[in-house]
Amino acid sequence: MSENKKNKKKKKKVRSKNRRASSNFVVLDVFTQPDLDAWANQGKKLQSLADRVYFELEQQRAKSYDALCDSLRATPAVAMDVEGWARVTDWRWNMTPLSGAGSLKGIGARFNIGNDLDRARTQAFPCLYLAQDVETAFGEYFGGPLTTAKAPLSLGEFALRRNSSFTTFLLGGHLEQVFDLRTEGSLKAFANITNAFDISSLTKAAIRAAGLPPRRIIGSTNELWHWLLDEDCASYRTWILQVVAEVWRVFAAEFSLLWRTERNGILGGKDLFELQDDSGGAEIVLQSTLEAIWQDTLGYAGLEMHRRILGFAHVADFEAIADDAVRAACARQALAAGRQMVVCRRLLTTVAQANDLVAGQVMAC
Repeated sequence: MSENKKNKKKKKKVRSKNRRASSNFVVLDVFTQPDLDAWANQGKKLQSLADRVYFELEQQRAKSYDALCDSLRATPAVAMDVEGWARVTDWRWNMTPLSGAGSLKGIGARFNIGNDLDRARTQAFPCLYLAQDVETAFGEYFGGPLTTAKAPLSLGEFALRRNSSFTTFLLGGHLEQVFDLRTEGSLKAFANITNAFDISSLTKAAIRAAGLPPRRIIGSTNELWHWLLDEDCASYRTWILQVVAEVWRVFAAEFSLLWRTERNGILGGKDLFELQDDSGGAEIVLQSTLEAIWQDTLGYAGLEMHRRILGFAHVADFEAIADDAVRAACARQALAAGRQMVVCRRLLTTVAQANDLVAGQVMAC
C-alpha cells in the first residue's frame, strides 16, 4: 500500500473520531445576541444605581469617619491563635501566601475597599481572607466542594482550571488586636451612628422605577449584628438556598435523563430528532423545555409568596417576629421579591440569580 493511501486512511479515521466526539457535547446555555445586548444594558443601569447608592452613603460615612473609627476602637480587642486554617489561591501567589493583593482588584471584597471603588478619598486597603478549614477554603474559592455537580459538570470543571493552577496553604500563628463580634454589644456605638444614614428620595424613586426591591438601611444594633454574624440564622438561610438549588438540580438532571432515554407522548419520540440524525436539535429543545418549566416555577413561587403574606395562611417564620417594624420590613422585602419573580422571571435564568433575589440582593428587571 502506498504512503499516500495510508495517510488518507489515517485522516479518515481521525475525522470519524472527531465526529463521534463532537456529538457528545454539553449545552451550558442558549442565548442570542439581543439577549447579550439586553443584559449589557441592564448591567449598566444596575451599576449606575449601585454607584449612586454607594456614593450617597459614602458622603455620610466621610462626615462621620472619625466617630465610626472611634466607636470600633472603643470595643476591647482580643487575641487568638490560628492553627490549621487554610487558604486557596491562584498558583502565582504560591510564594506569597499572606498577600492581600487580590482583594484590591475591582471594588474589593466583603470587608475591604478595592482600588476601583473609593475613587474620592483613596481609602482602598487590602484584606487577607482565611478559612477555618480546608473544606471552607475550597468552598470560598470555587463556590462549593470541587466535586459538587452543576448539571453534568463539576465546579472544578466549570472553573476551566487544571488542578495545578491553584495552591492550598495551611496557616498557623497568633493574632492580636482582633475585633470581637461574638456579642452584639460590640457594635452598639457604631450602629448608633449609622442608624441616621439614609439614601435620598430621588435615589429611592430611581430604584422603584427600575423595578428593583427597596433597599432599606440597617439601623439597630441587633439587626446589624445578625446580618453580620448570627451563625444560626446565616446557616439556616444558606441551607434553605442550598435546598432550592439541589431540588432544581436533581429535577433537571432526572428530567434530562428521561428526555434522552424514555421521551414519548406529547413531548415527541426520538423519530423527531435522534432518528433524523439531529441529536443536537433534541438537546436544544430539552434546554428550551427546561427553561419554560423554570420560568413557570418562578412565577408560581412569586404568587405563593404573596398569598402567604397577604392571604389567610401566613408564614410562621414571619409571625414569630415580635418586632412589628422588623416583621413589616421582612414582609415588604418578600413581597418585592415575589413581584420580581413573577414580572421578571425571564431574566432570572439561573437558580443563583433567584436565590440572590430572595436573599435581598439587588436584581435588575
